[in-house]
Amino acid sequence: MRKALFGFSFDDGRVDNFTLAYPVLTQYKLPATFNINVAYLEGKGSDFTAVEPMTMEMVRTLHLDSRMEIATHGYWHNSLTDNLIHGVEALCGHLKVDALYKGGIGVALTTVDAPHDDMQTIVSTLTRHGVTYVRRSLRYSQHRGWNILMRKANRVVPMPMLMRGAFADTMMTAPEGRWLYSIPLVSTMPYHNLKTMVDLAVRKGAACIFMMHSVGPDDRPQDIYSMKMSVFKRLCEDLAQMQQQKIITVATSYDIFQTLCRQSVDDSHL
Repeated sequence: MRKALFGFSFDDGRVDNFTLAYPVLTQYKLPATFNINVAYLEGKGSDFTAVEPMTMEMVRTLHLDSRMEIATHGYWHNSLTDNLIHGVEALCGHLKVDALYKGGIGVALTTVDAPHDDMQTIVSTLTRHGVTYVRRSLRYSQHRGWNILMRKANRVVPMPMLMRGAFADTMMTAPEGRWLYSIPLVSTMPYHNLKTMVDLAVRKGAACIFMMHSVGPDDRPQDIYSMKMSVFKRLCEDLAQMQQQKIITVATSYDIFQTLCRQSVDDSHL
């Protein structure tokens, strides 16, 4: 049985990612991926949130930390292909690099509610422009309608059974082209629901990426995709302990993608 892989994926580039989440990740020596919406950091595009963005100096600090991956979340907050390419070029320009992490480039899509192109068009075009992987939200391989219903129900009445039903398909045991999938964490999600997914990934030897916008005070979530600080700290503590025991590996999105690709090659030689 392979070790499960876990990752944290922060969207937009909100200031609490640096001031609140980064110190906790550093305390537990855990990596994470920060997906930067460039116009938001430049002060041009914050219509999707009232939260302050990171400064570019904060992004540079994360970029220089070998545990942390910087990826792009588009220039503007949408998943139109030209905008995603613009985001890659602009972010590389700000950081004065040709690649964002270990010689590669990661792109995280916005929600399907934002303008977006056909998914196959996105991934094929980005691949031609040197993008290593494209992270999106959920994967529903079977019973899509039922899974969506369980996801909505889990927001209202958080239960481990609903959590498993809604998100089990999103876990990855093999690469699917350039795609990575992620589980969006919401502010109403109690820790025992997260632990359910951690235990399931360990049993399956699967990769599980937790996506969120923010980390903040328990009584003042920034939005629905903000994680309570107490829950975030407990998750980090437990994952760090499991990693120390060599039960799991916590990795960036890029490293998860590369590991899944290597495992797929190994399997093909069996």
